[in-house]
Amino acid sequence: MKNLLLSGCFAASLIVLTSCLGGGSEIHTASGMPGVIRMDAKSGKMLIDAPYFAPYGFYAAGLSNSGFFPDDCILFSFSVDLGDPENADVATKEYYTGSLADIAIVDQYSCLGSMMDSTVLLNNEQKVAYAVDANYGSNGGYAIIISNKLFLFSDMTMMSGQQNQWVLYCDASNLEPIKDSSTSLNVYSFYLRSILSVPGKAPETNSIVVNAFEMGSVLNMIQNREKQGSQSEAILRINFVKDIKDEGETLVWDKSDLRIVIARES
Repeated sequence: MKNLLLSGCFAASLIVLTSCLGGGSEIHTASGMPGVIRMDAKSGKMLIDAPYFAPYGFYAAGLSNSGFFPDDCILFSFSVDLGDPENADVATKEYYTGSLADIAIVDQYSCLGSMMDSTVLLNNEQKVAYAVDANYGSNGGYAIIISNKLFLFSDMTMMSGQQNQWVLYCDASNLEPIKDSSTSLNVYSFYLRSILSVPGKAPETNSIVVNAFEMGSVLNMIQNREKQGSQSEAILRINFVKDIKDEGETLVWDKSDLRIVIARES
């Protein structure tokens, strides 16, 4: 699959929100917003689920004919006027109406539930600078879960035109947490690896690669376990191959920690 790469101004504009108040309008815009497309049973319209609009969806004319489909993971740029009559009764409609400035598909994978040997180099495996880019978001990097899909913005050095496949996995049969001493939160370990699928050409550049991973069954396991405790959060620890030494005989692992909110009964 073709990796979605971010660079230059687009990467710098991720989740940049602006507002223009006055004249009865309240215009909000954002660039590079992660989202998941779904078909709304109530309205029959294709909507986008995104954190900025939660708990409602986002609708834009033409989305149904854009070549995208329900369950697609995307990055999109939008404009929405909260003073528009179309947005006068969002609570009833359960979606906002606005316009799309840009939309791009994000590669989507399943989180695997079986472990790989962490000491053995995969065929055509490449090192990853950071599993979660440190320039965006909080908790040391940018990642977000939407509709049970984990969006990861990862850093690595790539050649021009290069494409990689990505693997995220955990030991689903023995998903036992460890206690983080600094936060007292439970930590669940996951492993991210990147495999060269299409070689590129010079020059080499530092790139942000965006992928989404289906996490439904694994998240359910974590949520069910965490509901038995008193904490409102847990940590997903994303381990990744930071360096490859000794002609592939030695893998150097690093980690990024992401916090997730535990849904509890009210």
